[in-house]
Amino acid sequence: MSPSLSADESPRQISSIKREIRILALRRVKDPRSLDTTWFLGVVFRGRSYLDGVMCVKTACEAVAESEQLARMIIQSKYYDEIRVILSDRSLFDDSSIDPQELFEQIKKPMVVLVSGRNCWKAFDTSFQRSDAASVLLSNFGEMCELKANGHRICLQVAGISPKMAIDLIKKTSKDDFLPEAMNVARMVASAFLEMLQTDQKV
Repeated sequence: MSPSLSADESPRQISSIKREIRILALRRVKDPRSLDTTWFLGVVFRGRSYLDGVMCVKTACEAVAESEQLARMIIQSKYYDEIRVILSDRSLFDDSSIDPQELFEQIKKPMVVLVSGRNCWKAFDTSFQRSDAASVLLSNFGEMCELKANGHRICLQVAGISPKMAIDLIKKTSKDDFLPEAMNVARMVASAFLEMLQTDQKV
């Protein structure tokens, strides 16, 4: 039985990063056919090699908040017990409907939010983007750390997992550019899904 949103257990601590660790990578897709509708997609991936499954939920302006609907999608999925880390990029928090701290407390899983680029650290600093909802939310979430090598740079905002362990996670689940393969596949799935919406295909 899947745990409820009111479960009071603490996130399971990660003592080591296995090469086939199960990651859930999340993406937000705005429905071009309706301004009030958003889809959240999740890709379950093992390490950097194996796709285990995909999940999605459609949200709208309803009594149930988007953050709660996203949490339910994760908690009620058949993969919940096997997922060790939740991975997203900052686009998941592009408006104030999803609070990373609230989501973390609901799903009871370690979370890693990533931003890549030369000045990626500015994405988490409200002094640079005071009107950016994602920056404001993330500035109050978890700890920040940075990973640089071979011309690539990535900033991480983490909760429920140590910065050192999060960096090890990125290294072991990425191929060449510090982008975990789970997130790479999630972006491709989201792109294909958006194209389906734009061409009014049945989803």
